[in-house]
Amino acid sequence: MEKFFNNAGPQQPANHYTLDPLQRVNLEELQDLIAQQRYVVLHAPRQTGKTTALYALMRYYNAGTQYRCVYVNVEPAQAFLFAQACAMVVFNVLGVVKAALRAAHKSAPKPTTKRVHNPRKPHVSLAKLLAGAP
Repeated sequence: MEKFFNNAGPQQPANHYTLDPLQRVNLEELQDLIAQQRYVVLHAPRQTGKTTALYALMRYYNAGTQYRCVYVNVEPAQAFLFAQACAMVVFNVLGVVKAALRAAHKSAPKPTTKRVHNPRKPHVSLAKLLAGAP
């Protein structure tokens, strides 16, 4: 396969035209931060090589003996959290609707026990119901 410029997902040097991601990272500064047990945030716009850099750093540190690095993608959890948030909204809305229906039911007039339905003339029964006639 001929190499091409990748614009989706991590770069694979065997398949994509790419720069060495470790040349874009200040390894000495990163090493100091890791040694101090500090947090490191990798922040950049989309499609700028963040994931590719993380994979390269993982390989770099795993090739040594001092650290073990694991890459974990938490992006799928966003979909779960979004679905959970939607479910909470629906649950809350349903709770409000149930409360409104209970309140409406309590304030509704008691059903009449008079027979209004005429099976031979249903349109007359409907007209009586709509008019509120006995």
